[in-house]
Amino acid sequence: MFCTDMTQGIKIEICSIVKNEARYIAEWLEYHFGLGIAHITLYNNGSEDNLSEVCSYFDNVTLVEWPERGNQQRTAYQHYLRRSKFRKVWTAFIDADEFIFDACGTGLNAFVEGLDYDVGGLEMPWVIFDSNNNTLRPKGLVLENYTRKHAVAPQQNVKTLCRPEAINEEDFRCPHRFSYREGFRSVEVSLNELPLFHYMLRSTEDVWLKVTRGDVWSRETERKRLCNVERAVRSILDKYDNGDTPDFRMLRFVPELREKLQRRGVYYDDYLVAGRSSVPAPSQKSDPEHEGNIRQG
Repeated sequence: MFCTDMTQGIKIEICSIVKNEARYIAEWLEYHFGLGIAHITLYNNGSEDNLSEVCSYFDNVTLVEWPERGNQQRTAYQHYLRRSKFRKVWTAFIDADEFIFDACGTGLNAFVEGLDYDVGGLEMPWVIFDSNNNTLRPKGLVLENYTRKHAVAPQQNVKTLCRPEAINEEDFRCPHRFSYREGFRSVEVSLNELPLFHYMLRSTEDVWLKVTRGDVWSRETERKRLCNVERAVRSILDKYDNGDTPDFRMLRFVPELREKLQRRGVYYDDYLVAGRSSVPAPSQKSDPEHEGNIRQG
């Protein structure tokens, strides 16, 4: 197992909004469950692939149908926070191309347990990876295909791991840094503690798909990109596809990830099950603590 600590009493979850991520979601789910994540809530923003099928292979995944357009990331996060603010959990609000890395090696649970009570959130800094010269989607896993990063991220930013009870969800201005209720504060952790590995490009093919599927936070950004998709793709690649430093730390997880995904039946011959609807999926199990969260569009 990846997880080095499973301290009793500390429950850590993930909340994410996704669209057309079936190709990659199984790896992302398996990796984070291996870190000790207890539950993952995915807001499905109108996916047209077989996301639901892939998620059905995993216990402790709640898929919430969230077809809203316009500020849909904000409304999804607010929905989760309102339903979770009386639950004693910590939740990472990250995207499906972002992987939490336990650089200090203590385990997420132990890291959180050692914080002062007034610490309501941790701000995890981005480590941005480029395309590794992959024009088309390669076979295999993200963690083995993309190993070249920026020594200094061209966009300095963070994502938040927080206690929902500490967040003022009504004052929600940014998906990166949150507003806190009186008596709580946030702490920015270092790259040597809990960095967030951001595979924001993956392949050039993925960048095209990313631009054309829209933007979950800003309709204005979406409008500008869709006016000229080719120019938007070129702008993203010019800014981010020039990593200068190899980073192979994630490769040690690849053999175990492959083995676990193969045992689930979602990974074989270097391909994930995404798009292979002929593979029978088991019935999706629900977590009683999260019942009532699933919405039909």
